[in-house]
Amino acid sequence: DKAVMPENIYGSSKLMAEQLTTQFNAISYPRGMRCSVIRYGNVWRSHGSVMDRWEACATQGRNLPITDMDMTRFLLTLPHAYAYIETVLALMEGGEIFVPTRLSVLRLRDLGKAIIATYATVPCQLELMGLRPGGEKLHERMLSDDEPKRMHCTRNFLVIQPSHRTWTDEPYPSIGNLQPDFRYESQSGPFMSLEQLTHLLKEERPEA
Repeated sequence: DKAVMPENIYGSSKLMAEQLTTQFNAISYPRGMRCSVIRYGNVWRSHGSVMDRWEACATQGRNLPITDMDMTRFLLTLPHAYAYIETVLALMEGGEIFVPTRLSVLRLRDLGKAIIATYATVPCQLELMGLRPGGEKLHERMLSDDEPKRMHCTRNFLVIQPSHRTWTDEPYPSIGNLQPDFRYESQSGPFMSLEQLTHLLKEERPEA
């Protein structure tokens, strides 16, 4: 998601990785490896995520730092990420960018409250610290302003087609196109509830 209209070096490097991967097909055709991209949100419990820091704070009875109470993020679990990748491997022709249509969305404040309810040993709370300098996004986008104009919809994915389809000229399997002004943003929800997030956390702690 950070590759979409990036605001810092981190996001720009992801955008460059997308472009290099999709354009590789122009070099590998006709006998080489086909490459496509799948673009999704934050993976639950991914290494270095805010969850690890917040869990440590709650366990130690310290307040959880949060940059903005209205911040939202896309979310998927690791099994969902695996399933999306396996599906794309079966669908891809080469050069596309696949965007799942059924990503979960959460408010960071709800995740923080769920972590406090699950891990806190003494009273603690969310502590507002403000957006970090350097391009931290309040909300996330899965599509740029231009991409809906060159996308098709499948059952579970939005598919951004390459400008040059090197591997085939056959019509792309599709169930329709998007409106040119379509936006796919985390602030649009629908949001996971506090109860759903707490349940996910407690599933990781069967002893609790």
